[in-house]
Amino acid sequence: DEALLERRPWTYFAGLAVAASAAALLLMALLPDGPPLLLSSLLVAGAALTELLGGQSLFRRGGAGIAHSLAGALGLGLSAQVLMVGTLFPQGFAPGAVALQLGIFCVCDALVRGLDAIIDRPMALRSQVVDALLTLALGVTALWNWQMATSWLVGVVAGLKLLLTGLAMAGTAGAWRRHPHEPAYNDYQLFGDWTAAGIFFVTRLKRNADY
Repeated sequence: DEALLERRPWTYFAGLAVAASAAALLLMALLPDGPPLLLSSLLVAGAALTELLGGQSLFRRGGAGIAHSLAGALGLGLSAQVLMVGTLFPQGFAPGAVALQLGIFCVCDALVRGLDAIIDRPMALRSQVVDALLTLALGVTALWNWQMATSWLVGVVAGLKLLLTGLAMAGTAGAWRRHPHEPAYNDYQLFGDWTAAGIFFVTRLKRNADY
């Protein structure tokens, strides 16, 4: 259906591409020494940039892109930090150092997505909650084992995080495609101000609105 494809944002296909790169990284984790840490960092950076641009694109078109934009910015910050530390310090690319930074990123990313799910209640609420919970579990795992981390652990955590990111992007884009005229976010403070001022209005609420 051409009309359906016209409404489907590129973020949907970008999410699937990120998920495919995650699958490749997870396969490389099966190698005896695990995937190269630099490659893992570059893949996370590429996924973060894709999520940042995709979130901005969705938000401009009326979709729920705030969490994706913030998470993408966090991912870019993580990648820049890992590359900088690895360049400045001889042990910067050691598995433990990368696992520690990756764990902190996953916890922060989970908090961003969780807060967005609680406060804004976006259209793809269920997939975002699942993404936040699983990302938090990955972060806790990386932080718990960072001192004894191996390249295999870093590759698996990074690969699973990429997989979650890609599926979350595709899920958000799919929700927007199914309900392109439904608002991604509602300004309840504005609704309250209008009601207090005696202004009557008609708006299209989200399906999961709680107001």
